[in-house]
Amino acid sequence: MNFLKKSSLLFGVISLIFFIAGCRTDEAVDDADQFISTIEQIDIPDNVRVIGLGEATHGNVEFQELKKDVFEVLVKKENVRVFVLEGDFGGGQQINQFILNGTGSVEEAVKSLDYDIYKTQQSFEKIKSKIGYLC
Repeated sequence: MNFLKKSSLLFGVISLIFFIAGCRTDEAVDDADQFISTIEQIDIPDNVRVIGLGEATHGNVEFQELKKDVFEVLVKKENVRVFVLEGDFGGGQQINQFILNGTGSVEEAVKSLDYDIYKTQQSFEKIKSKIGYLC
């Protein structure tokens, strides 16, 4: 009886996988250009209070450069003044103290973070330019 239950469950899971995989169309999105814009075209509506940014991978140079450029536009054009990063509180405080008061160096501030994904040249440049308050 136990074998029958396990076999039925396995068959159900495999069937579900094939069903889901079969739903894919592989068709190109019509008019994809309407969803694409340059960073300079960013226009955040006035009533937006929180902006979330994600990335497909952590730490690769292309996303780090794109994120730095987006942050810069948000500060210069959209008047964004607060950024919240996934990280430890102590490291965030060191970065915030560097930006607000010039305490320490940018390298010390970034290296104080627990997450290695932020220990990149782009993070150093982003913080050196003091494009926003990080906490």
